[in-house]
Amino acid sequence: MYTAPSQTRLNIMSKLLFVVALAVTPFFSEAFYQTGTTEMNNYAWSSNIGWISMGNGGNEQVSINTNGTVTGYAWSSNIGWIRFGGLSGFPTGGGTTASNAQLVSTGGGNYQLRGWARACAGAANTASCSGGTHPSAGGWDGWIALSGSNHTVVLSSSGVAAGSYAWGGNVVGWIDMSGVTLQLAPTATLTPSGCSIALGDTSCSGSLGYRFSNVTSANNPRITKLIPTPTAVVLSGSSVQLTGNPTMAVTYVPGTNRFRSSVDSNSNLVTATVNVGCIANASPTGAGGVCVCNSGYTQTGNSCTTVQTVMEISAERSLIRQGETVDISIEIAGPSPNCTIAGPGVTSADNPIVNQGPIPTPQTFVYTTEEINNLARFTLTCTGVYPDPQSETTTVQVIPSYSEQ
Repeated sequence: MYTAPSQTRLNIMSKLLFVVALAVTPFFSEAFYQTGTTEMNNYAWSSNIGWISMGNGGNEQVSINTNGTVTGYAWSSNIGWIRFGGLSGFPTGGGTTASNAQLVSTGGGNYQLRGWARACAGAANTASCSGGTHPSAGGWDGWIALSGSNHTVVLSSSGVAAGSYAWGGNVVGWIDMSGVTLQLAPTATLTPSGCSIALGDTSCSGSLGYRFSNVTSANNPRITKLIPTPTAVVLSGSSVQLTGNPTMAVTYVPGTNRFRSSVDSNSNLVTATVNVGCIANASPTGAGGVCVCNSGYTQTGNSCTTVQTVMEISAERSLIRQGETVDISIEIAGPSPNCTIAGPGVTSADNPIVNQGPIPTPQTFVYTTEEINNLARFTLTCTGVYPDPQSETTTVQVIPSYSEQ
């Protein structure tokens, strides 16, 4: 049964809570408890039953979960276990909320603790903290109102506000919650800054920014490289800076590079991934995985420039007298030219461009024909210049000779 608390005490607390609510400012854009389970530690105080441990390294622990529910057990050496969460059959009363303990936002980064907790010694079934009133409790049912018409418990990321009270009826009385502290869940951020791998190299030097919050050195914070394998811890112990926004040097390799931050109580706070590649127009396809220019590009210093594509054949003269020779000019540029010339008297030895490497800028090759007595066509056929084999032709005509009769 809910017994309303003293009005005089309520009026004083109402004013205190109003002032506190105005003074507290938010530290986070999201609810402080949404980053992970928040532990409620230290002690609450009741002038009737004394200290109530919310969590001090023993079996007791009350926690705020990421969904805003409050669960666990507190401990009093006088009345035993006090349960938060998993209760039912709530009392009713002015300003109370018939629910398990939960946080409700009141704006400005502040939250109120609403609902009920229960001292299990007052429950009919003390083991499950359920049922009506225990027959040996003298009518005391163990219920503790976390909020009422003029009393509540105010929390923010900085802790429990002064003037925060719960009401436990005539047996427990007022419970001053202002001595309860919050151990926020550890959080971390990782900010990788990649790099581009130079030609002839297999890796590059970049950086990884990191930040741990709500963490001490006792939490064993560390950063681990997950990919590429093998997994390895790259920062730990006294090398981890727990203030500011530090960065660490990192060697990146081609492809996915993934890192994980962690502490003992949470093996995976956050992971971060960055994809690293060679400089523009290059790939790690060289011997030993070094970066080389892609097909269609040639190395110029530490950059890959486009290889021109040129394929032309022309005759020095297109009209000659019978028995003359002529120079045939070939201009070629391409990724991997492989060209042949076909025409009267041409042999394989006359083909100057066979299985050449990249020719990034046009080069001219000259072939001098044998004596030409009839119309002659010379054809240049190349692969490795354009995507498909291409041919170009030039024609040399012979001026007919006339003899007088």
